Amino acid sequence: MKKRILLFTSSIILASALTMSYDTGPAFEQQLNLTGAVHGAPSGCMQSGCHIGGTYTNGFVSVTLYDSTGSIQMNTWKPNYAHKAVFSISNCSSPKIGFQISVGYYNGTDTVMAGTMSNASSGLHFFTAQGFQVLEHSSPITVTGNQVTRNFEWLSPNATSIDTILFFVAVNNVDGNVAVTNDNSSVYVMKVGRNTASVKEVGNNQRINTYPNPFTNKLNIKMENVASGTYTINIIDLRGKVIATETANVNKNHETSVNTEKWAAGMYYVNFRNGNATQTMVVVKQ
Repeated sequence: MKKRILLFTSSIILASALTMSYDTGPAFEQQLNLTGAVHGAPSGCMQSGCHIGGTYTNGFVSVTLYDSTGSIQMNTWKPNYAHKAVFSISNCSSPKIGFQISVGYYNGTDTVMAGTMSNASSGLHFFTAQGFQVLEHSSPITVTGNQVTRNFEWLSPNATSIDTILFFVAVNNVDGNVAVTNDNSSVYVMKVGRNTASVKEVGNNQRINTYPNPFTNKLNIKMENVASGTYTINIIDLRGKVIATETANVNKNHETSVNTEKWAAGMYYVNFRNGNATQTMVVVKQ
């Protein structure tokens, strides 16, 4: 089976300086999907009276998939599988945010909905808008410590004909007052390939943790109950440069830590390889 590499990344920005102007979410109030998932439809807030003129930034926006227990991070999606998912923003400079998420895939002609979302964190709700299910805020979300994290479940489609799934995300950064000025938004897309049959994942039925995440001056790596053998652990920045590497002879369990004090803030990939088995995880330095 041919393995697809996870491309969860906040570097693909589809639009900027566009906004959502609805306290309880545009899908709830006007049945609008502003994530960019709807082909030919505007993303963000395009009409008069929307939030504009702000200079807020999001350090990194991501949607990360886990197994059904929520303990093992996955770098591919499985058909007809109940993934736990985490939406997160790091280094967010605004005091409050609103957001929308839709999930789809490109069928060769258009983008269509893929799977269903459910069981979201409190303060969020689901609606159908313009042919897509939308997960959105039910009231403005307070940013704490420049971070926002919310959980939900995604039941993937039962279709092996679909390869790449797209998570469309619109984030509205607001100052939290009544005025619509000095706010702004961005729209992102994250891609993840289907788990096919050629290259097995290192952590398919084992446990690999990287913590804390986000981290500051040290990143810990813990492998439990993995297949014994020689593992190469590479940490890669967004430019594709390997900035740290380790080769370890592992007998089921292994622990190590990396000094990250001199690393720039941002997103990194931690790749584990044992023969033809591989797994990649996403970590963020604050």
